[in-house]
Amino acid sequence: MNDDELIRAMRVLAGRTPQVRVDVEEVLRAGRRRRARRAAGGVAVGGLLGVGLVVGTLAWADTTPAPDVVPAPAASTGVPAPDSTSDADDGWTTYPPSPDDGEHALVDHERGTIGLPEDDWVLSAEEQAAVDTAQQYLEIECLSDVGLGDEVEFVGPVPPYDERQRGLGLWTAEDLDRDYDVLVDRGAFWFDFQDDPRHLNDHTYSGVTPVPDDVLHGCYEDAEAAISGLTGDEFAESAWAGGTSGSPDLAVYLGTSFRSEATLRNLEPEERRVARQAREIVVEWEECLAEEGLEAMEAQAMVPAGVLDFEGAYSAEQREIMAALARWESEQEQRREIDEWPPSELGYTAEQTAFLDEPRPRPLLVGDAAERRRVVEVDVRCKQSLGTVQRLADLDATVQLAYIAEYPEYFESRREISVRMLANARDVLDEAGVEMP
Repeated sequence: MNDDELIRAMRVLAGRTPQVRVDVEEVLRAGRRRRARRAAGGVAVGGLLGVGLVVGTLAWADTTPAPDVVPAPAASTGVPAPDSTSDADDGWTTYPPSPDDGEHALVDHERGTIGLPEDDWVLSAEEQAAVDTAQQYLEIECLSDVGLGDEVEFVGPVPPYDERQRGLGLWTAEDLDRDYDVLVDRGAFWFDFQDDPRHLNDHTYSGVTPVPDDVLHGCYEDAEAAISGLTGDEFAESAWAGGTSGSPDLAVYLGTSFRSEATLRNLEPEERRVARQAREIVVEWEECLAEEGLEAMEAQAMVPAGVLDFEGAYSAEQREIMAALARWESEQEQRREIDEWPPSELGYTAEQTAFLDEPRPRPLLVGDAAERRRVVEVDVRCKQSLGTVQRLADLDATVQLAYIAEYPEYFESRREISVRMLANARDVLDEAGVEMP
């Protein structure tokens, strides 16, 4: 996670997303507020890379409503079987790609990649994975050197994570042969789950760590400095650190998060305009699903309802606790902050509510595989025929071009530091004998 992503996480911590409905997911969000506030203190320690030992805490500052679980209806049998190699005679025409003119996104439905103007300035997902892996390796080595080797372990390379895939759901030709559980590791839902591969070497990700904070932060700072070639103070003086207030939100996030004019009022005028356009694109996809008897999940992700159960992996006692806490919070709707969480008046012990501070269990697939296969076909075909991903990415490209023009020093600084980070990371990995996949 880079500095922009840390800034975005801090914006979430500040509660900038206004759309909150009272349900079980709100219980989990409120339960993590204390943990998120503790994490905010740790951000000041570094902030350049934001990976490894700090990322797990910030990742829980989500504001995503819990998707409703309803049985997934079978898609109409009138939808022809997909042919990922041709548009020919099956009535499915893929939306034409935008021109390769530097002003639009380059979307490849076969490879599942999205190219944007910022690519000339930032690390690729694969390059960022190398940087993250190297820093995590150095953090683990540092903790081992101070006598905590039995508490931590370097498991292996961190897999590439493409934030541009977040929120899009299934949309590529290869996705036609996949199921919806792949979206968990793809990060489609703007929050993390247990066993998230991005936190492979992060021993604090469970929410509990035996490592004292001062030791933890010291190793984090040392590893960060080794990778970036800058101390925390030196980075703070760079244009990367001070050039902006964070990268613009992705269009898919705006289109799935701000569903009404009331929520749009909380955005800046230009962001509001993009959100309206993005929402129109998302609504077209939702209407395409509806034509085949499907509904969209109530979440910040373009996924049909009824294919994943986000609550089924919790125990009966945990679901009962979450329901009770949700009812309690519904009585506190006017309160922006809850000083005590969970509220002692409900009588639950710290042990009973400890799960609220931990990564959520991975969701369960709903229905049989053949039924979900039909849903995948409709979902992907709707996105490809409507050009959903291309058009959302084009909005991102337009915003990025303006952003690059407005903050040239920021991007120059970011590219310079990123190149050095990648070179140093590769040296660390070579010396350690760690091979990236």
